[in-house]
Amino acid sequence: MPPSEFLLDDPSIGDDFEQFAKDNCDEFEDTDENKLSYMPIFNKFQDLFNSRIEAFITSHGSTLEKFVEACDKAEEESFALQLILGITSFEAFKQLMIEQKAKAK
Repeated sequence: MPPSEFLLDDPSIGDDFEQFAKDNCDEFEDTDENKLSYMPIFNKFQDLFNSRIEAFITSHGSTLEKFVEACDKAEEESFALQLILGITSFEAFKQLMIEQKAKAK
């Protein structure tokens, strides 16, 4: 199952992330230093989206392990893949938030 199916199956997930990013991106700065205030936002993001991703994966008869493997093999730099990586990687999440902040300006 390619990671892009994640958003194609339920486009509201992408919409929900965009709204979350808009609501929280102003806190983030494009610097090497990370503020302590970033972690509660990252944790909230993980809480909001982990259950949705797991429900999607199991509804398609797959496992989290197989899905992560598909993400690792994906050559695309899709929004879906970035969103999924943002859940597991703080640095990927921070980059998404910085990009959203730049788009908002």
